[in-house]
Amino acid sequence: MRALLRLVRRSIALKLTLTLVGFVAVSVLAAGLYLNRALEAFAVESLDTRLAALAAVLDGDARAALVAGGPAAQTFANRVARPTGSRVTLIAPDGRVVGESDKDLAELSQLENHADRPEVRDALAGYRGRDLRRSATVAAPLLYMAAWPRRSSTWPHRYATATGSSGCCASPCRYPR
Repeated sequence: MRALLRLVRRSIALKLTLTLVGFVAVSVLAAGLYLNRALEAFAVESLDTRLAALAAVLDGDARAALVAGGPAAQTFANRVARPTGSRVTLIAPDGRVVGESDKDLAELSQLENHADRPEVRDALAGYRGRDLRRSATVAAPLLYMAAWPRRSSTWPHRYATATGSSGCCASPCRYPR
């Protein structure tokens, strides 16, 4: 009789222990998923804010480089990209790339048209565009932010920075100029 009583008690203790371990595992998994998404969203917002500040500070220089075009646009893109750690692209209203910090001036004509890129479409529509995706040019996940130069009818300029993420996702948002 005592053996039967011990077996029942052990069985109840085992069931309670397994239930508790299962509950803790599910809770940790749910918290991990939530925190991963929350931290990724925070990182993207921080990078977006950094790129928007960069665009605002460089607005006048970007406008002058866009108007000058050619070597001046390429020189601007290269000059800005190095100290800021960002990729810089100057884009004509028809989507042609006129300056790109990761390419040489001679290679710009070989780049695909950027008019259909989500962040460029938003910039051409008068908004600050943003998109998080894998770059076709440098084969890395980047956060792109495109802005239309203020007080100007010239062309959009685009900045991008590495996200450190291995995934790609679109994050559409529209900010007034």
